[in-house]
Amino acid sequence: MSAAEGQTSVLTRYKRKGPAGLREFAALLESTPLDRRKRILETALAEDPRYVELAQKYVYVFDDVFKLPSQEFDILMGTVPPRLMGVALQGVDPEQLRLILQSCQPRVRSGIQEVIDQSATPVQISGARYKVIEFLRGLEKSGHILTKAIPGKLPDLG
Repeated sequence: MSAAEGQTSVLTRYKRKGPAGLREFAALLESTPLDRRKRILETALAEDPRYVELAQKYVYVFDDVFKLPSQEFDILMGTVPPRLMGVALQGVDPEQLRLILQSCQPRVRSGIQEVIDQSATPVQISGARYKVIEFLRGLEKSGHILTKAIPGKLPDLG
C-alpha cells in the first residue's frame, strides 16, 4: 500500500461520526479565519463536494442572528451577555440595530447601549461575533434553537 493510499482523507473523520461530525465540520468552518477557511474548503470540495455543500447549509454566520425566528432570537438575546452583543453589533446597519434594540428586554438593551458606541477594533468585533455564534451553537445543541439544527440522520450522499 502506498503512503497516499494509507492516508485518511480530510473529511473521513467527520463523515464517520454522522450528524455529529457534520456539526463539527460546520463549527470548524465557522471558527476558521476566512483565508484558512477557503483553503479548507478547496481541499474538502475536491474530496467530496456534496458533503461540503451539505455542511455549508448548517454553517452560521453572524448575519444569521438577524434571520432567526423571533422566539429563537429572544432566547439568544437573553443568553448572550449584553455587553458582548453590544460589541458584536458594532458596525451593523443603523436601522437593523434600531429594530434589534426595540425588541430587546430593557436589561439587555441597556447593556448593549453601554458599549455600542465605543470603538472596538475589527478583531474585537470579529471575536465577539464568533462568541455569539458559539452561544447560538450551544443553544442549538440544547434544543432551544432549531433554525439550522442538523437532522439526526444525514441524507445519502452516495
